[in-house]
Amino acid sequence: MKKILLFAFALVSILKLNAQQCATDEYDAFMKRTNPQYAAERQKMEQQIYFIIKNKQNNPNARIAQNDCQPGGVFTIPVVVHIIHKGEVIGVGTNITDAQVIDAIRGMNDRWRKIIGDGVDLEVQFALAVRDTNNNATNGITRYDGRVFPRYTANGIYYNNNSTGANQDTIINNTVWDRNRYINIWIADIRGAGGWASLYGNYTFFASYNISSNTLAHEMGHTFSLYHTFNGDGSLLSSSTQCPANNDCLLDGDLVCDTPPHRVENCNTTSCAPSGDLLNSFRNYMSYCGATTRFTQGQKERVRAALYNDFERLIYSPTLIPINTTLEVGIDNILNNLNEPICLSEFIPKIKIRNIGTSTITNLKITTYLDGILLNTNNINTTLVSNNSTIFTLNTINFTSSGIHNLKFIIEEMNGSTNDYSSINNQICKDVLVRNNPVNSLCLNLEDNNINFILFNQDTTNILRFISIPGCINVGNKVLKYTKPASAFYNSNTFYLPAVNLDSVYSAYLVFDHAYRESFVNSYAGIRFYKINGCDSASVYFDGNIDASVSGYDSINEWKPIDCSDWKKDSVYLGNKAISNFII
Repeated sequence: MKKILLFAFALVSILKLNAQQCATDEYDAFMKRTNPQYAAERQKMEQQIYFIIKNKQNNPNARIAQNDCQPGGVFTIPVVVHIIHKGEVIGVGTNITDAQVIDAIRGMNDRWRKIIGDGVDLEVQFALAVRDTNNNATNGITRYDGRVFPRYTANGIYYNNNSTGANQDTIINNTVWDRNRYINIWIADIRGAGGWASLYGNYTFFASYNISSNTLAHEMGHTFSLYHTFNGDGSLLSSSTQCPANNDCLLDGDLVCDTPPHRVENCNTTSCAPSGDLLNSFRNYMSYCGATTRFTQGQKERVRAALYNDFERLIYSPTLIPINTTLEVGIDNILNNLNEPICLSEFIPKIKIRNIGTSTITNLKITTYLDGILLNTNNINTTLVSNNSTIFTLNTINFTSSGIHNLKFIIEEMNGSTNDYSSINNQICKDVLVRNNPVNSLCLNLEDNNINFILFNQDTTNILRFISIPGCINVGNKVLKYTKPASAFYNSNTFYLPAVNLDSVYSAYLVFDHAYRESFVNSYAGIRFYKINGCDSASVYFDGNIDASVSGYDSINEWKPIDCSDWKKDSVYLGNKAISNFII
């Protein structure tokens, strides 16, 4: 990111100095251009954040997300800082001191929490991790000699993997810590910018070794899906070409409603149509203006939406709990598949609990709440040793009505104590859709030769066909096979389902099993579902990527699933209209 203006003269509009600016916009454009999966995930993320914020506007009492047990309060997120130096002693050149890192993070927190400045408190703060990936003690700062990476010593790193500098992906892959448990920050000799960040949830950003609190506050804003306040002005490494659109403040510009549109160089006045307090943009940490002092309420709502959309695993990460903590347990997740409607009046919940402390857990008291009312109390005797987890089956829940219900599970006591080190991971919430008496159910069984399934191969390189693969009774032997050579890109084939009338159905899902292994890193298979009403044109219900069901890569040999563990269940919501095909 560019450093905030350091000069006290009047030329405040000359801000986009190449060596000082943030390159997140350029990095994002580069990633969307070169990585289709990144582009698809970015689009999906934006849709989810939009619906969360829109729902909150229409219903101020709505919870931010399905797993949101406590919409208020302050969250502390673990970070790890990787210093990529050039062999200097600590405190010289790129090998900055621990104190510099700690001070920059303190300053970032001061800005995010409004300890300094004005605006609003985002109620999100950051702390250096105290556990590493192997559950050993750490100070959250690592050091790597960057001289092992070709071209780094002479030319540093560029946001777009410019061949002049070191390869960014190589550095990341050799130094990254688990992104499900940490936000990774790389401090390095970066060229052409003061920093850049990923705008979708892989929790990664780079900052110059000339580190500053403003840089970290700005780039962390990008990490939590905040755009520049001048987003949409046409400026990429240059001056602006237009005023950002502002027809719908949640869909245009920086996607925030209380930061008026302006051009990157506009820091005192703007020719763009006014819409609110211009100081919310001119003094915003996400602008390029001098004397930045604030985040806004709209930005806070977007950060909180991103927090529960992409960062939930970091909220409950154990990496901020010291390794010598005696008593600490937490709920990892709910094991039942609650992304689909519950069609049973009697529901048996299963939750996974992890012991993060050093003491063996011998008894637990777990309560179940349904729609805010205490329903069950489970007193469990167990032997849960340190750094292990166990699945517990809780008392049956009897749903007496259809509709959306809220489930909450709370660890009230552990080893007879009501307090452990951290209480935030002692509860988990989930909204569930209950259908006691499903009106219709239909199984389109590939084994049934009387059902008219139609295959349509648009090209000859990606072969779509039915074959028999034994090994998993849960999915049967007859499967639809799709072979995609590593050299084939952007090709598709079609699988037509028989027409199904869903007009009278309360809620419909298409559930399917898939087995998929990537041929190489960053390869992916996309799946697209269409609905067709008679001869009307089709419209997309879902467009996304299939997650690999098996780890590892093989670009040489043809892969086949061998048992049930290779298959993964997935579903797509169809609403209440007729469908007649989906496209892979």
